Amino acid sequence: NMVIKGKTVAQGIQDFITEYENRLSESWDGYSIYMLRIYRKHVEKYWVPYIGEKKLALVSESDFRDYEKWRRGYWVRNTPTHANTKRNPAQRTIQLEITSMKAVMRWCRENGYYSGEPISFIYRVRDKNRRSAFTRQQYRRITQYLRTNEWLEVGQYGTDARVVRHRKMLREYFLFACNIGMRVGEMREMRW
Repeated sequence: NMVIKGKTVAQGIQDFITEYENRLSESWDGYSIYMLRIYRKHVEKYWVPYIGEKKLALVSESDFRDYEKWRRGYWVRNTPTHANTKRNPAQRTIQLEITSMKAVMRWCRENGYYSGEPISFIYRVRDKNRRSAFTRQQYRRITQYLRTNEWLEVGQYGTDARVVRHRKMLREYFLFACNIGMRVGEMREMRW
């Protein structure tokens, strides 16, 4: 089961994304448009310039370890293509990019493109950037504003029914989250 004539990382990424698109269009479980966007935005956009020409058989843990340094210097060498692109990516962004590429490598291994050891590198976020809890005054100010008609009418498109619906849902989500004490992940799993 050794790969004799292997593909490049860029070819492996492209094949992975093509299969992901096909399975998404066939409505397979566990495939979402959001993850496809993440793979395109983070894996295709950054990992291909980083090690795209390298053979998959030669990819190692050191490529994953050195990724952060390369990624932080990437915009120094290249002009950002999008106005919202930050020059210095957050640690969470780098963690997402490394985790996404590990998923691609796992797929390549399962499909015979890569016969090396599974990549076990784990990128740990060093600086936890947690927001402190709302003060009573902040909470009151937010909830009072969320209950006004101004909150429902503000928007780029004026009073749009879809915007009003989304803002009403956001208001309920915010009130529920602040008052129930559940974690975000637990709330996400709730159903009627």
